[in-house]
Amino acid sequence: APRQRREAYSTPTKDHRRLTAYRPDIDGLRAVAVLPVVLFHAGVPGFGGGYVGVDVFFVISGYLITGLLADALDGGRFSLLDFYERRVRRIAPALLAVLLAASLAAFWLFLPLDLKAFGQSLAATVVFAANVHFWRGLDYFAGPAETAPLLHMWSLAVEEQFYLVFPPLLWLLWRVLKRRRAVALVLAACAVLSLALSAWAAEAHPGAAFYLAPPRAWELLLGALVALVPAPPLRRALREALALLGLALVLGAVVLFTKATPFPGLYALVPCLGAALVVATGGATGGGAGPTFAGRLLGLPPLVLVGLLSYSLYLWHWPVLVFLRYHTVHAPDAVQVALALLASLLLAWLSWRHVERPFRRRPPLFAGSAALGALLLALGAVAYLQDGLPGRLDPETVRLAAFAGSMNPERAGCLADAGAWIDPADACAFGAPVPPDIVLWGDSHADVLLQALAGIARGEDRSVRFFGYLACPPIVGLRWPGVRGDFRCPAFDDAVLERILATPALKTVVLAARWPHYTEPGPLPGPLTREPAPPFTGRDGRPLDDAARRALFKANLRTTVQALLAARRRVVLVYPTPETGYDSPSAQARLHRGGQNPAALARPAVLVAAHARFATEALDAIPPDPRLVRLRPVIRLCDALTCKTYQDGTPLYRDDNHLSLEGARWLLEGWRGAILGRG
Repeated sequence: APRQRREAYSTPTKDHRRLTAYRPDIDGLRAVAVLPVVLFHAGVPGFGGGYVGVDVFFVISGYLITGLLADALDGGRFSLLDFYERRVRRIAPALLAVLLAASLAAFWLFLPLDLKAFGQSLAATVVFAANVHFWRGLDYFAGPAETAPLLHMWSLAVEEQFYLVFPPLLWLLWRVLKRRRAVALVLAACAVLSLALSAWAAEAHPGAAFYLAPPRAWELLLGALVALVPAPPLRRALREALALLGLALVLGAVVLFTKATPFPGLYALVPCLGAALVVATGGATGGGAGPTFAGRLLGLPPLVLVGLLSYSLYLWHWPVLVFLRYHTVHAPDAVQVALALLASLLLAWLSWRHVERPFRRRPPLFAGSAALGALLLALGAVAYLQDGLPGRLDPETVRLAAFAGSMNPERAGCLADAGAWIDPADACAFGAPVPPDIVLWGDSHADVLLQALAGIARGEDRSVRFFGYLACPPIVGLRWPGVRGDFRCPAFDDAVLERILATPALKTVVLAARWPHYTEPGPLPGPLTREPAPPFTGRDGRPLDDAARRALFKANLRTTVQALLAARRRVVLVYPTPETGYDSPSAQARLHRGGQNPAALARPAVLVAAHARFATEALDAIPPDPRLVRLRPVIRLCDALTCKTYQDGTPLYRDDNHLSLEGARWLLEGWRGAILGRG
């Protein structure tokens, strides 16, 4: 281990000349970074902000790499080829081992759609573009992330993209400016610009702020500045206080931040400045002689050992947890999670001992790494291009899993969203070739009902006009950011109401939405948890707490319905669809594959009722009216104990909250008379 520690901070030249003194406190800080990440991903209480460990890693990486580059530049030994060879030695062996193991597990365990998605992420990871891939389609904090075993590779992609640009830039600045402090001033300006971009994007484009390199670059540059501008001589007491403050900032972010914290943005300053303080005040050059108390604490052997394993532990832990959750279908219990964490630690030690260490001392790895990378790239392409290789599985498993695609075929052209505005004047119409007299208005939960409702209308020689907007409730008077920061929902709802009131032929209005999505303060309990959408505000943009938000929702829902009733329209209120907490077709297919009954996937009715409580209260509060019809899916889907997701061999859902086309048809057939006004 001592030899390995020395080599970790040395250029692999023949004489292994030391470029910087080994600091055990930095390995300890690595442990403080990786353990919260692991425990956060495992769902251990008390680590709601554990994801900030990645930011601490960024600061450490910027510090260490810049120290080596600056020393090489000062000594006239700078070589981009040498730098990238060291990066390959450091990154490639363990990474490729994990990717190969994850690929074997995915090809064995995953259903076709999941394997197809894995193939895309595998190819993106091999070319260090995982952050761009996941930014385009996956929320880091959402339920579907728990079926993406390579999600954590986004951070590695950010680092490698940064290090494609940073060393040449540093070399150029060194040649032009000559002095470290002048170089540091330029890098500080770049860091400020990156931080400003991060702060703006955290509100306007949170996905981009989280995943992409430009809004994250300041974190690595902060570490670089610590390396270029060492701390001045400090009084012992001040140095000790700053080091403890830094450690407290890191640990405070781990404990106090949550999934709801707007991140990274300015909030990321807390763990990053904390890490920078620990690094800057530590060691023999940290503003004084000898390590601080915080440094000695971080230098304890158990923390140093975990720090040495941190890279491998970070790589291994997430795939292990994902494959465990996937295999168990139901949420793994505490014992299973604990065993998974122990397995991750063991795999990390084996990877460090037999993969990381040996390959750092072997001849150049470019050819071998390129060959294995090409193989993994080919595996990813095959998985994607062959639609997840369904031939691996029995036909019934494939049939059940395919219900994930059971959605409205007209969705793309009829359901508006942030990237596709649909003027209500051009809204879609379905059913018989006659002027529409039925309106379906709502979000994606209304879209789910469209084909079934159109079929009912067609059988009566009638037709349906659809006004749909993703993540936008059919309620006027709300300011709702919807998806990807889109604020056009209020304008859409205003235009829809105006259109309905101006068209006397539209006599029946069906309102359907994922109502609890707009009222509940927390995620739906279950193995597949989803955070609620950002809270809406009033038209003045004033932020609202949960109570005020629900009160506004309730009042404006009532206003919307009463405006329709006052215009002598029949209003059909479709109450919340029970949510399952599972990606239902996937879970049912996995149950079948494991020899279990897919019908066993049922949701306790008490949890369903609790999750929809506030939305149901708001709908119930609308006064009775002869023209008002209330349709409650729970009556059809639930009994006193459970809510079903499977009926006569057919999955009723396509995911954890949307009905499948078959489920919607089964549900609406029982309401035919109520919808058509015949009882």
